[in-house]
Amino acid sequence: MGRGRRCSAVCAAAVILLSACSAPGGARTEASGTQAAPPAAAGSAPTVLPPFGPAVQPASAEPGIPAVPTEPVVFLPPGPASPADPPVGSSYERISRLACDDAAPLAAGTGNEPLWNAVGATCSALVGGSPAQWAKAASLMAALPPVPAARCLEAAAVAGAARVLDFHAANPGVPVRLASGSGQACPRHLNGATVLDGAGTPVGPSSVRVSGPLTGGTVLRLDGFTGAVSGVLVDGTPDAENAITVNGANSFEPVTLVMPPEPSARTVRLSLSGPLPIEGWVDFTYVAGTPTAPPASPGSSTGTTPATSPSAAASPSAAASPPAGPSGNAP
Repeated sequence: MGRGRRCSAVCAAAVILLSACSAPGGARTEASGTQAAPPAAAGSAPTVLPPFGPAVQPASAEPGIPAVPTEPVVFLPPGPASPADPPVGSSYERISRLACDDAAPLAAGTGNEPLWNAVGATCSALVGGSPAQWAKAASLMAALPPVPAARCLEAAAVAGAARVLDFHAANPGVPVRLASGSGQACPRHLNGATVLDGAGTPVGPSSVRVSGPLTGGTVLRLDGFTGAVSGVLVDGTPDAENAITVNGANSFEPVTLVMPPEPSARTVRLSLSGPLPIEGWVDFTYVAGTPTAPPASPGSSTGTTPATSPSAAASPSAAASPPAGPSGNAP
């Protein structure tokens, strides 16, 4: 390009449509000096990125021409989230494809309307770009209380909106360029179960191996991030007779199972199906005789303590148990 010629315009923001069925974290580049470093390798970024800081302005090619930050911003990493999900998942899915006005109405009656109003307003500011839209988004986001870490999709949505607002605050005249994230924001997984007594109080710690009496009625709270649950698999086979009672399946709240009776002692491997795949399993051992547990109140479910690990011969699955994660549970 000749010296007398100057760029006539800054390129418009390029929006990369995020997949509705992917998952956490996105690659973020770090700048040093006046040169932006290349993106991090896929899978190396954290699950939910920290707020996007002020970008380093690269050197201008010609004197007098404002420099444009080159780092893209990860708005919402892939969820995974599905249109068929309950409000949390469906709201996240709408925002991930910049259907900004759809998220809050889907969350009506959940108590999370302020959160999705704020994230939706940030989405609208991205699309519209007016000063009034940016001001509204910043005001709504500033009023939000902290999001509990256990509410993974909401936390990922708020963190993504914060990254966008931080970038805009540092570079108010620059269009925000979006990048897709690598990995998944909230992989769906079952990493253990907690036995509950008749009052809903945990009996022992969460474990991938728990037990209960042959008479049935043991209540298990499933631990992990499962999202919506379509059904239970017993030793890899769908519970076609619905012998296991499932509570909370159509929500993003904790799911509980009530185990049916069994004629003889054995161990069954429980896993879950859903609109999107749910990794992980729990081994439940039926124990003959009276289990060691607090007495249950009349008409309530019987709680038990976590079972000792069954032997390889007792396991219903020929597959080897996956390695333990940082918490001691299988992933």
